[in-house]
Amino acid sequence: MKLARTILFIIVLSAVTAGITASKSLRGFNNLYMTVSTRVTINGISRWITLADMSPYRNFPTSPTQPTVNAGRPLYTSVTLTWVTIGGVPYTYDAALGLPWTSTLVYDDEGQ
Repeated sequence: MKLARTILFIIVLSAVTAGITASKSLRGFNNLYMTVSTRVTINGISRWITLADMSPYRNFPTSPTQPTVNAGRPLYTSVTLTWVTIGGVPYTYDAALGLPWTSTLVYDDEGQ
């Protein structure tokens, strides 16, 4: 009986943890992405592409007293996998998806 209670406790604890994590993602706790332009050369053919890169900012604080900062550039909440043919070879990269994050005041990642 004690083993059954222990297993039930672990299942309930896992469900509560999963629920908390899911509710955070539903509220929009996201890492943010910035766009970076770069030249990609394949088989002697080069092309400028604008891809999405993880930014050093988040849209949620990592501590209760963390102040906001001004990112100074457009940041995005999501990316999509995109492909293009360069020099006859398909090349895939992450591109920013949708509109920029609505606020320029974000939280610094603080090296985490």
